[in-house]
Amino acid sequence: TDEMEMYSYPDYVRWTAAAALGRIGTEQALTALREVEQQEHGFLDRLRQNAARPDFHLRAPVISKVMRRHEDVL
Repeated sequence: TDEMEMYSYPDYVRWTAAAALGRIGTEQALTALREVEQQEHGFLDRLRQNAARPDFHLRAPVISKVMRRHEDVL
């Protein structure tokens, strides 16, 4: 599950926590959050495209788990 751990906490979760703790400025955090949220949506779109592939059933458990984690955070 090392591959899964890479995606367990999206960057925007880290940025939100840092802003909440006052470790970075609000404007800097908002800019970073917007950029990373867009990347996150793109990542989920690619996962959804993979779900349409004929061999999806071979990878379904892993891809579905990653998608659920990211959708829950969004």
